[in-house]
Amino acid sequence: MRSDVVTDEVGHEERAWLAHVDEFITAGQWQDAVETLRRVMETRGERLIALSAGKAASGSEGELLVPLRVYCQMQIASWQRRAPEALKLYRQQVDERAARLVSEAGAERDAAGLQLVVDELLLSATGDEALLRLGEMALEAGNYTLARHCWESIHPSLRVLPAVARVVRCAPGSSWWLALRGRDLASLWPDLAAALSGPDESVPWLAYPDSDIPRAAVRARLVLVSLLEGSYDRAVLEAELLRRLDGDVTGHWGGRRGAYVQLVDDLLRAAQQWPAPPRPAGWSTFAGCPSRQGAVETGVDVAMRPVWRTPLPRQTDPQDRRGRGRPRAAEAADGLLSHHVAVDDGVVYVAQLDRIRALRLDDGQPAWPGEMRSGSTERGADAIFHLEGHRADPIAGLIARTGVPRWTVTLDGGRLFARLGAAWTGGGDQLTRRDDERSCLIGLELATQKLLFDPIPPGEAGWEFESSPLVRGGRLYASLRRRNPASAQVRVVCYAVDTGRAIWQRDVARGETVTQAVVELPNCPLTWGDELLYCNTNLGAVAALRARDGRLEWVYRYGRTASWAATDDDRSSAVRDVNPCLFERGIVYVAPADTDHVLALDAASGRPLWHTAPEATAGAVHLLGVAGGRLLASGDCVQWIDVSTGQVTGQFPVPRSRLPGHAAPPPRGYGRGIVAGDELYWPTRDRVYVFDVGTGRQTRQPLDLAALGLEGGNLVISRHVLLIATADELIALAESVPQPEVAAQGAP
Repeated sequence: MRSDVVTDEVGHEERAWLAHVDEFITAGQWQDAVETLRRVMETRGERLIALSAGKAASGSEGELLVPLRVYCQMQIASWQRRAPEALKLYRQQVDERAARLVSEAGAERDAAGLQLVVDELLLSATGDEALLRLGEMALEAGNYTLARHCWESIHPSLRVLPAVARVVRCAPGSSWWLALRGRDLASLWPDLAAALSGPDESVPWLAYPDSDIPRAAVRARLVLVSLLEGSYDRAVLEAELLRRLDGDVTGHWGGRRGAYVQLVDDLLRAAQQWPAPPRPAGWSTFAGCPSRQGAVETGVDVAMRPVWRTPLPRQTDPQDRRGRGRPRAAEAADGLLSHHVAVDDGVVYVAQLDRIRALRLDDGQPAWPGEMRSGSTERGADAIFHLEGHRADPIAGLIARTGVPRWTVTLDGGRLFARLGAAWTGGGDQLTRRDDERSCLIGLELATQKLLFDPIPPGEAGWEFESSPLVRGGRLYASLRRRNPASAQVRVVCYAVDTGRAIWQRDVARGETVTQAVVELPNCPLTWGDELLYCNTNLGAVAALRARDGRLEWVYRYGRTASWAATDDDRSSAVRDVNPCLFERGIVYVAPADTDHVLALDAASGRPLWHTAPEATAGAVHLLGVAGGRLLASGDCVQWIDVSTGQVTGQFPVPRSRLPGHAAPPPRGYGRGIVAGDELYWPTRDRVYVFDVGTGRQTRQPLDLAALGLEGGNLVISRHVLLIATADELIALAESVPQPEVAAQGAP
């Protein structure tokens, strides 16, 4: 394994300053240590520095990079044991300002003011109070990831300490839930209690070292976070830890006073009557929602013929990356499954190179028949927007290329956003392209089909948009990619929805190119999770950025598979391209194209939780969601991956050999599946299989597509209609078929 990714890391000067701080502490020169470290934080705090992330549960190693301000605060926290005089001096210098900011932010309910204290003055005497209050505001806003992260940072022992990690064999700093989920706590407890009663050890994460906030009060709040996000089993475990570790502590919480154990027990009983958290409505973007783990409420039993069908332009890969006639994972090189539709309010939206089409879900007819106001007349009856000018793909005949066309859209509050145009990047001066041969972002008001802003260009030469933008709170977030002969770069940009103007941009990473191809077509969208943006660069790194200002919260640098640099690569993972991170309840799952692994990372800190075993999930092209304690992944086969350990607990079809790297028997997957209620719909070329998400057992007879004269493809379910985007048509199957059957409409 290797990693060559480059980020904005500290250099020799910053490292020399840090070395001086360590020398000052060793020599007892507290004033010099404090002044030097404060200067580093104030002038270079946003540059990144690598921590040893250690081994995840699978044994794989990676490297976690955090802002230098976080690293410096970790050093100050260590002074509580190593040099208490230095910590006392530091607090004398910052406490007055920190206390004023906490008081003002609390009075004005200003989360940004509290975040400033946490970012820059966490180790002040009031830093733990800032964490407590910021967590409360985050909880009220529904930001469960930030609330949990703030509260778990108040005491080191609110995450798994190194001594405990050795007992339960997990990564230090993991949540207690992931470490103990599904295990017999009673039998483990003697060993855990012994580990907890041992000598204090330094922790490789940032936590307040000497808070006087009762630990029981924080544990009670963590139970509440779990209940509100719908994790009842997690809440029960956290309540049991409260009982065993702080069972005799009393206090005031939730308008009542008493033992925290009793208050939490009352809360658990009440929570059993709470309704389940609602799933996001509709299918608004790729993978259903901005967190990329969309699911629909129920499945569908379809009638034995289509309600309607309409053509899609067929896309091919003339130089299949896996070469020599081998099939692509979960699709075919001579008919790519390039279209991923979105559905809202009974209308299906599909993007193509230069247009947006809209069809009624019930009959496939144009959603807005007649001439629309935002484009030319030569675009087909169901097109609601056409990109003006000549937009032919300029790379169609080029052989030395990597990547294939993929098309997605994003819906948000009666508006539609998409990346249109050719997004090929690379080629240098030999492939200089006109503006009308490049990509752009568009936004439409659906009620009028008017543009919200002029199409947004990708900017300077060489950069192209990777996918449709992510939309939240009046802002667009998009990733861009630039390819040079020796390297590729990834950048994230935030735009205002009302004007299309850039608000901030952040360069994320640069890494060696993975093939000898001249040009590349990127397709990886961003992911949203509790006010953070998650970016899978496919360049040896995964990153988290603050949506508000673009600050990098962390970058996790994983080992790239060594054979990935080879010209002819036979790995299934090499064709992962629409492979964003999947965010679910404080964990980020990602299946990068440049490694055989699937990774799980702590969403708030970036710390690795596990990597799957080598080659065990190389064929996992699509991450479909999390259900029943399992991550659902598919490609040529469908796999169930334990979210606590990363172990593959089930696979269909069952492999002929248990040894890694052996091909699965038929049937082969063909397209992206979908989670519907408690079922997983998984397409092959001639059938759709339906499994229980928890057990992996088939719940009904497969839908026989071949008997209907149909093929598989990318699936979406909406209003009891199953949509299949095949290589060359969009098909709708429903529980009943109206008479007479509606003819196909529209043109590719």
